[in-house]
Amino acid sequence: MNSTEVKLALGALLCSIGKLYYRGSLISAEEYGYTALNSIVKISDPDILNTVRYHKLSDKFTASLEDNAFAYIVNLAKRIADSSDFKKHKLLSAGKKTPLKSIFNRLNDNSGNSFFAPQILGEEKYINYPSDKNVSVDREFYQKITDRLTRSIQGTKYTAASFNALLSDLEALTSFIPASASDEELGDISFYDNAKITAAIASCLYQYADGNTNYRELFHSKDKDFLKEDAFMLFSMDISGIQSFIYTISSKGALKSLRARSFYLEVMMEHVIDELLEKLSLSRANLIYSGGGHCYMLLPNTDTIKQAIRSFESELNAWFIRNYQTSIYVATGCAPCSGMTLENGDNNSLAKAYHNVSQEISQKKMKRYSADEIRALNSQSYEGNRECRICHRTGKVDGNDTCYLCSALLEISKSIQKEDYFIVTTEKLRNTALPLPFDCYLVGLSEQDVSVALQSQNYKRLYVKNQTISARYAANHLWVGDYKNEDFDRYAEESEGISRLGILRADVDNLGATFACGFQKAGKDTYSNLARSATLSRMLSIFFKHYINLILSDGESRYLSKDGKRKVAIVYSGGDDVFLVGAWNEVIDAFVDLRNSFRRFSQNTLSLSGGVGFYPNKYPIHIMAEETEKLVECSKDIPNKDAITLFDRDNSFGWENFIKGVMDEKFKLLNDFFRSDKRSETSQTYGSSFLYNLLDLMRNSDQKINRARLAYLLSRMEPKGDNLEEKTHYKNFAGKVYDWYPNKQDRSELICATYIYSYIFRDKFNKTEERK
Repeated sequence: MNSTEVKLALGALLCSIGKLYYRGSLISAEEYGYTALNSIVKISDPDILNTVRYHKLSDKFTASLEDNAFAYIVNLAKRIADSSDFKKHKLLSAGKKTPLKSIFNRLNDNSGNSFFAPQILGEEKYINYPSDKNVSVDREFYQKITDRLTRSIQGTKYTAASFNALLSDLEALTSFIPASASDEELGDISFYDNAKITAAIASCLYQYADGNTNYRELFHSKDKDFLKEDAFMLFSMDISGIQSFIYTISSKGALKSLRARSFYLEVMMEHVIDELLEKLSLSRANLIYSGGGHCYMLLPNTDTIKQAIRSFESELNAWFIRNYQTSIYVATGCAPCSGMTLENGDNNSLAKAYHNVSQEISQKKMKRYSADEIRALNSQSYEGNRECRICHRTGKVDGNDTCYLCSALLEISKSIQKEDYFIVTTEKLRNTALPLPFDCYLVGLSEQDVSVALQSQNYKRLYVKNQTISARYAANHLWVGDYKNEDFDRYAEESEGISRLGILRADVDNLGATFACGFQKAGKDTYSNLARSATLSRMLSIFFKHYINLILSDGESRYLSKDGKRKVAIVYSGGDDVFLVGAWNEVIDAFVDLRNSFRRFSQNTLSLSGGVGFYPNKYPIHIMAEETEKLVECSKDIPNKDAITLFDRDNSFGWENFIKGVMDEKFKLLNDFFRSDKRSETSQTYGSSFLYNLLDLMRNSDQKINRARLAYLLSRMEPKGDNLEEKTHYKNFAGKVYDWYPNKQDRSELICATYIYSYIFRDKFNKTEERK
């Protein structure tokens, strides 16, 4: 972006900044963003000031505007962005304290009226769950954020990097502040999302004009006709092969390498996004969503942009071929859309655009490479001919039989947890720098090393992980789920009962359908528009990339472990999916916490399904990943999904059945009976043999004689003597087991509970068997 493009984007981003200062009682009228920028922020650039001052095109102020004034661009961009939430056009003075309403209020036929508390993203001590309590945003909070925002704006230079840094600061400060403070509006679009989309649309309009500087005629006089024109393009990029790259590894220390490989690909995706935006002279305001190797952008629909995308895609795949052969591949797709589509999803057109983009990407994946690319693959030569002990690719290896990339990933795995700064350069700063597309490299740095690195002629850009606003560096802020408690090698031995690793894989159910039609109601696009799609995407990212760290550090479920810090680590947590590893019992409780938190956060409009596998410490990582993915598929086969699968397909349950049936009822019964202090020491002779016999009878329930065998097995457990309390306890246990046996659902839940109980108390059973 040149300085002119940055100034236009800044004017669009800040055109409503007066609202914040007005609500904090720092200026007398909210419409005078000019006053805030000129008098308080001390911006003197006339291009920015005039764009903000005149963007409403009021006759009182715009009589002398030139035809090429940016105010015409920003006016239309703001109208498109506002269309989702400003239909009443009421004065906002009565709503100064109105909080942000939840984006989930109207999702998937919900009719909620929940609010978010005012918070600064990244500084909260708790998860900002939507609440029915109508909290208020007081003047002091607005003064706090405007004070910090003033410093951020003052530190902004007219470069793309500086603009992107301001965008990150604005996200932290205004994610939970409403764009519309009127009680008569839906009020579910944050100030940040509205400002960001306004800037994105303005940048698209500027490029779409393609040298025609009569903005008055193009975007104002003929605005109604223009809104029907396909001036915009919904763009998506998808990187395939991520799971194979991350999980198809073996060797000692593979678990430690998992997190490094996942983080490497996550930063690589962000780097690729930034490279494309740089080539297109756009900013991160145009990025709607990124996560899990996938992204969406809003771009201008021009031939120049289309050609640049084709060239970019070809160059990127050529780099992947040189470095990873066919294991990683990128595909892009785009669909034209009009201003009316962005405003209200006219005639379901926004859903169609998402569908068309997806279809184009799918078609490219079916026919990946061109003839030239195939010839390049067939003629490719390798430097060295030995196999890497970790990734098994053929090439040059070091003395430890490790290729350069795997060696660098092992090295960076040490800094991922402790370092917050990651710099991209055009030359290696260290021998262990990770390669990135377009001849760049990635290195983790401590804060004291950043200033020196930024002075290098090879400096490209800086990423900051999990930090709130800072005007010190022009950096892109990334939220990353990076929770870790205990060393990977200790998880199995830290487990309760049997020594096993737990692997969890889970993702959000029906997310594609939710984005396509989640805001429709009764067949109409009542609430469907780009603003809500973008806001929903970002809220999901906040949950899975930020709040997940809080959830795991303060676990609440106590079925199989204590509450508090979970003995688990995040391998990956992105826009809608999770991969955790840890002590097996802690992983189950962590999954319960995640599911419950997600349902609460999404107001029960979305659900989370997944699988949990249990493995010995030395089990190959890629097999664990593959088998657990199959468990996820089992959960997705459950009607209405919202399910968990443990062990195998036979242990798939809807979440309500698992929590209430398996854990609260069956597991509790087993736990109460076998661990009860109401039975004498001499009666505690029921070891693992009883549970194994019980499991065998339940698994073979089709044999009629087994019901008689069950009655016999239970009768042998009846305590001898006259202890009435002991006998009552036994009758309760035996009666429930016998009643559950003929019912398929109860029997399945009891089998699963028995498996879990035998795992959690394996050591206890072994000691019991020794006494017998």
